[in-house]
Amino acid sequence: MITTLGQADQNARSAAVSALRKIGAPAVPELVKTLTGADATMSKTAGQALVSIGQPAVRPLLELLPTRPPVADLLTQMKTDVKASLD
Repeated sequence: MITTLGQADQNARSAAVSALRKIGAPAVPELVKTLTGADATMSKTAGQALVSIGQPAVRPLLELLPTRPPVADLLTQMKTDVKASLD
């Protein structure tokens, strides 16, 4: 599945991100890599997957804030208490 993220086929990559979303917390590192990649469409899809995963994605997203301020939008979309996730 992770190798699928590097394929040229947009549909295959979107399906891989959807599958990673279902995996949840263990998929966060791969989704963060996809979020920070060059493909804007896949970045958006990965960002929404991270929002769906919620709390396990908070700390990795906060670490991206200094270099990627738009990540703040993802954090505000989460239905989790970001501050409580840091405790």
